[in-house]
Amino acid sequence: MKRERYIVPGFYERMLTLAIPIALQNMLASCAGLVDTAMVARLGNVATSAVGIGGKWSFVLQMITFGFCSGGSVLISQYWGAQDHKGVRRAYSLGMGLCLIVAVLYNIAAALFPYEMMCLFTDEEAVRLAGAEYLGIVCWGAVPLAFATIASMARRCVEDVRTPLLISGVSVCINTFFNWCLIYGKCGLPQLGLRGAAMATVLSHVVQAVLVIVIGVRQQHFTIYGLNEVLKIPSDFIKKYFHIALPVIGNETLWCVGFNIYAIVYAHQGSENYAAYTLYSSIENLVFVFFVGACNACSIMIGKSIGQGLLEDARHIARKMLGVFVCMGAVLGGLLFLIRWPVINLMGVESAYTAALTASILAFYCCWCPLRQLNYVLVVGILRAGGDTRISALLDVGVTLCWGAPICWALAYVFHLPFLWIVCGTFIAEDILKLPLCLLRMKSGKWLHTLTVE
Repeated sequence: MKRERYIVPGFYERMLTLAIPIALQNMLASCAGLVDTAMVARLGNVATSAVGIGGKWSFVLQMITFGFCSGGSVLISQYWGAQDHKGVRRAYSLGMGLCLIVAVLYNIAAALFPYEMMCLFTDEEAVRLAGAEYLGIVCWGAVPLAFATIASMARRCVEDVRTPLLISGVSVCINTFFNWCLIYGKCGLPQLGLRGAAMATVLSHVVQAVLVIVIGVRQQHFTIYGLNEVLKIPSDFIKKYFHIALPVIGNETLWCVGFNIYAIVYAHQGSENYAAYTLYSSIENLVFVFFVGACNACSIMIGKSIGQGLLEDARHIARKMLGVFVCMGAVLGGLLFLIRWPVINLMGVESAYTAALTASILAFYCCWCPLRQLNYVLVVGILRAGGDTRISALLDVGVTLCWGAPICWALAYVFHLPFLWIVCGTFIAEDILKLPLCLLRMKSGKWLHTLTVE
């Protein structure tokens, strides 16, 4: 009876309780990105492309950090379900230490070689110079961002979704206000243009990290006081962590390589085309945050169920989440289709061609949205949450690198298709192969692994 009460009447209530604050937190972050892009778009296509390409390097760091977070969250959720608080602290502190090391290395590389890093994405000198200026400043927010990200992830895994939402809200307000001040020279501050956008982003990340520390100290929370566990972690726990986390880290890193191959191909199609893709990405994130929230809720619920030994509950949650994502994709895709032009017009895009291309890419995404998001929940919310990190990594990375990236390159340089068809063809090619493979793995039931047993 307990299982039935948990699954049937309580499923949607529990999912919404977790998903809505997570979605709102991610929406705030996406709104900050959209505001950044909108404010920078008024500086022209070169500035927009520079921020878009500079953001790709920040995206690399975020994906590696997300790999540590996601790998650690699998363990944290299951230990939380098993009420093993020491295991929770150990998984969190180890992940935090590794994330900070990566963030420091990224910070050093981006501060010393910003121009060389931009050269990998574009051959337009104006975009390279502007992007190097932006990247050389924004990289100083890497360490506080990594710290705040993994601390927020840990709180969500133990079902505290409100504190990360509060912290993100304050951070976004800081980012938006100082973007307005520093880009355009308001409130007595200097007009710094692109450098001002980078400075505002760094400041918001620092504020975010400070809030994590202040709130953690006041609550005596494990996200602060659990960090001393890193010195006490036994070797067998470290092996377990890397056994689970390394495939996820490899997954996110290599997937990011594949995604950046797409970005390199797109960026070499000209600043007007890539400006449209940057605008599309910023607007699309407004919808994607809802899928992130639902996917995180799914991951937490599945991990907790497995930790409690309720494997059939985990299967049931996975099946229900597929239906939820199809419905969400249809509804949110339709909504985005209706509002795409009003949002584009608000952003003050430099050219009519860029605006029209942005609208066309968004229109395709709206139609393809239900199928595309199924792959996301299957890999991140179901297979990975069940501890099946190696197979989910193989499916995700294998399709992106060995299938999607070559097709993207061929569409651009062999068939010389228009930019819109390059983007749409890449989406279709990746999704139609990945989806059936992930569904077969889920149906097999081999993705369920209990990780809390030593």
